[in-house]
Amino acid sequence: MVIENSQTNIVLSDSRKTTYSSLVCYADWEEIDYLITDSGMDQEVVRELSEHTEVIQVEQAGTGFPLNPSLKSRLSNSRFPKDFFIANHL
Repeated sequence: MVIENSQTNIVLSDSRKTTYSSLVCYADWEEIDYLITDSGMDQEVVRELSEHTEVIQVEQAGTGFPLNPSLKSRLSNSRFPKDFFIANHL
């Protein structure tokens, strides 16, 4: 019910979680707007997930890099605070 009533659905997960599975499915990837994860995710997994949702990889361990301009433009029109992410949008 939460997914259906949400305007934006975001999964925040570290890359180690990509190898885990669960008996319970909370949502299909098509229902998720953004997956935010660290840059340690296998690029094949990133490509596969990118077919279903937008994948945003965040630089690991505090050495951030500039926000992708197209992502910054889209996020500035959302409810996220400005400069919320230091991220690389793939």
